Amino acid sequence: MRILKLKRKYISNEDGFTIIEVVVTIIILGILSLFGYGIVALNARTFSTVQQNTVARWDLRTAMRIVKNDLKMIDPQYISGSLAADQIEFTGGDGHVYRYNVNSGNLQRKVDSGSWSTILSHVTSDPFAYEDQNQNTTNNKNDLVYIVIHLVTTTNGRTTTLTEKIYVRN
Repeated sequence: MRILKLKRKYISNEDGFTIIEVVVTIIILGILSLFGYGIVALNARTFSTVQQNTVARWDLRTAMRIVKNDLKMIDPQYISGSLAADQIEFTGGDGHVYRYNVNSGNLQRKVDSGSWSTILSHVTSDPFAYEDQNQNTTNNKNDLVYIVIHLVTTTNGRTTTLTEKIYVRN
């Protein structure tokens, strides 16, 4: 009898956690870790999207800088051929012949007899528009006052646009 009393006393005074307390703690930690994983996954997707947008804007600005530098010394009398929305060919103030065209969604540039180089990918619209002094669209080189460069790209369902207007020296 004395042993039974000691055994009851030992069992009832035992320190520690019950199995139910351990299970509840594990469930709560699992729920908290799911929330934590969701936040980390959302942050990773957001970072990826922001990075893609930044790269797209950087590519647009780089292409725009190249085109603007070539066009800033243009004189309408040195434009070869007609004024087309998807291509332009002209002799720059430095004597080089510059050619731009859109081919299979790529804006390409060629200087003199060199090879074509892609300066912007995923182009979704014609990049060039020509305006007269009243800012109306023109196809006449003699009326040309502005060249509008409108670069539009679409990557992974996101469209990025950059537009500049260049004054043409007459």
